[in-house]
Amino acid sequence: MYLSKRKLLFSQLFSWIIILATAFIILLGISGIGLCISAMNGNYSVVQEDEIGSHLAVYIGFIIVPGCFLLWAVRTLILSGKAYKFNSLFEADPDGVVSVEKTAKLFGKPVDKFIDLFGKLVKKGFLINCSLENPDEPVIVLNNGAEKVEDRFDVVKCPSCGAPNNIRLGFVENCKYCSSKLTEDNTQN
Repeated sequence: MYLSKRKLLFSQLFSWIIILATAFIILLGISGIGLCISAMNGNYSVVQEDEIGSHLAVYIGFIIVPGCFLLWAVRTLILSGKAYKFNSLFEADPDGVVSVEKTAKLFGKPVDKFIDLFGKLVKKGFLINCSLENPDEPVIVLNNGAEKVEDRFDVVKCPSCGAPNNIRLGFVENCKYCSSKLTEDNTQN
């Protein structure tokens, strides 16, 4: 797992609360602007004639300030969706090393924009157990919490045919000889 589910859940929940609250405030601002327009058209029972400008400014503020929070919340939800996309791509990777160039093409982004996106997701704490390596030909290394490359893999004996296989720790893979399911339970000593 390359997602911090706790961080993602908290960010998504907080974003939805912000979206609902700001939508209500923006709706109040729009209603207030409507009242000011009504007052400018001669209905002074709603707002005093000399106060229309100040009321209008307040109601515009009711739209602009919450609008900024709304944009932030939507952006956070979009980033969390991309983190899930990264995770599914990483979990399907067979060797724990993901080419940045190939993955950037899958995301439809130039390499530099893709690296920025990956950096944002790591910095926000949405992606864990992975890092960007090798600046000349960048790759994403999926370390699954391991410090060294050797600690990311283990040799397991196939329960069906007995053949030795290298598998990534924390993953269920198939035997390369007979296609039986392999887990860490079959580790050779």
